[in-house]
Amino acid sequence: MYTVKIDDAFYVEVDNLNHTLRRKVTVKNDDGEERIKIKTIGYFANLPQALERYAKLRQEECLDGQVIEGLDNYINKIKEIDRETFLRVRETADVIKYQEETDE
Repeated sequence: MYTVKIDDAFYVEVDNLNHTLRRKVTVKNDDGEERIKIKTIGYFANLPQALERYAKLRQEECLDGQVIEGLDNYINKIKEIDRETFLRVRETADVIKYQEETDE
């Protein structure tokens, strides 16, 4: 098994059966003390499927609670979020490629 870090909160655990998208979430217990909890987002057959779900979550989080006037504004916001997400995923892919090259 190995792990592909997407950003500080999201990562994908890869084993011979699944690509598991997980997220680190900070929660407070009854005493008000913070701790990190790992939330499983989903199980996927391959990395592109897991990254597609990650991209959808980013859209949902970035747009949550907003009122967007007009379809053009909505499309522009989605494009902006997707562009940022693509850059994160691309950085992750570059790291994976580098690790594969150095392992050979």
